[in-house]
Amino acid sequence: MALFQNISLPSLTPSKFIGLEVQWHGADQKVFAVVLELKGGVISKLEEIEGPDFTCLEALDKGVPVALSISGRGVIGKEVSAKAISEGRAVELVLPNAKSDDFYLQLEGTFATISRKDHVQKIVEELSGLGFSVCDVSLGGIPLQSLNGILGNPELIQAGPHQLQTHEGKLSSYLFKPNDSSTIFMIGEEKIKPELALAYTLAFQQLAPIASIVITDGPWETNREELKQQKLFKLTGWGILMLFLVALMTNYFVFSHFEQKKNELSSQLGMYQGLLDRSDSLKKEVEEKQHFLEGAGWTKPSRTSYYADQIALTVPKSVLLKELNLHTLDKKASREQRKNIFLADRLQLQGECSKVTELNPWIETLKGMDWITDVEVNYAYDQKERVGNFIIDIQL
Repeated sequence: MALFQNISLPSLTPSKFIGLEVQWHGADQKVFAVVLELKGGVISKLEEIEGPDFTCLEALDKGVPVALSISGRGVIGKEVSAKAISEGRAVELVLPNAKSDDFYLQLEGTFATISRKDHVQKIVEELSGLGFSVCDVSLGGIPLQSLNGILGNPELIQAGPHQLQTHEGKLSSYLFKPNDSSTIFMIGEEKIKPELALAYTLAFQQLAPIASIVITDGPWETNREELKQQKLFKLTGWGILMLFLVALMTNYFVFSHFEQKKNELSSQLGMYQGLLDRSDSLKKEVEEKQHFLEGAGWTKPSRTSYYADQIALTVPKSVLLKELNLHTLDKKASREQRKNIFLADRLQLQGECSKVTELNPWIETLKGMDWITDVEVNYAYDQKERVGNFIIDIQL
């Protein structure tokens, strides 16, 4: 039976989901599962299961992702202030003296629900051991709040042991209170057993365009991304297969159609081949010239005058600048390629300075310019001429 119609989701969203609730009543466990499918814009129920433990899930398809909720023992909820949430104190307000690092936190507005990480992870690991992929984890019956608008914004949502009190559409309190109520729970036009309502909701909020109420920092979030990648791989595989099929069919018809013109095309092949060779030659020539222009830096706006002006403004009085070489020659590359190769991102300064200590402040000034990435200095003092010669290599 269809739950909702005209539903549209991104193509990488799985079309099936298992909504799974694990209830803890003291040391006793109860399991409720519902499988929903989105097909043709319609969400439909495929299967529903309930049992005392995970053995009741053996018949389910392990390839369908799971949205899990843990209720009862080990789950605590309380309304806290928005300020406490922003300050990261929500866990402490729900359970005094609790360490935030030891608990998972789920938020719905200002209602905080917590559970110990080892308690949650143990259940997730047990399901993983059975071959299921858990993509989202929720705490308690809080996800029922996502249906508040669909249910007509009631002040009380009662579904099996879950009691949610709302005020002006916002969750104000939550109780897990086992009861024997047999009241039918309605989602749209679908009649649902109250004990299965949360499991329906968990799967429904994955397939319908409504916000999911989940723990947002669990390690299982990688499973959802893996599912998307798997579906993308399948879609890509089918796309490639169809592409090849279309190509093969097209090739067959084209070949059949032009078989009768084979002799005519054969006579023209030589001429066309010559044109293709000429085209390849021109293409290669253009690529070589493009490479040369890029290597010489001619494809980028020239700032050589700006660099020269900026350097000239910084030359100290004690320094004699003899040469300023823009786009210096790469001697090694030029020898190897037997042609002049210029470095578009290099400048070289040559000159004289009697003392290296007078040269150092200038070097620091050059290094501080935002268009210079590196400065290398080679300084040598000529005892005979009594002058210091320097070569400064600048990397742009």
